[in-house]
Amino acid sequence: MSIVANFLERQSVEELEQIVDKLVQANTVFLTAVRSSYAVGYYLRYVGRMALPTLQLFPRHQNSALGDLNDAKEGNVLIAITVTRYSRETVEV
Repeated sequence: MSIVANFLERQSVEELEQIVDKLVQANTVFLTAVRSSYAVGYYLRYVGRMALPTLQLFPRHQNSALGDLNDAKEGNVLIAITVTRYSRETVEV
């Protein structure tokens, strides 16, 4: 909770509105989280799909995260959740 609160304290209302607009207008919102951050991504997808039905979590079924992005195109948004130890892997995807 403190991480989320800290993030929100540093954002202006205008920035948050821009983020929401991008998410709502996106054809598909991809969400990636690997290793120790996967549980957070899984929960965010579970809760987020109630408001954002275009939200998709990957990698699915232990596939390659890169392979799951084959369908990505202009008009899509990617949310990446990572922790320091695995940041490089997530950014490379």
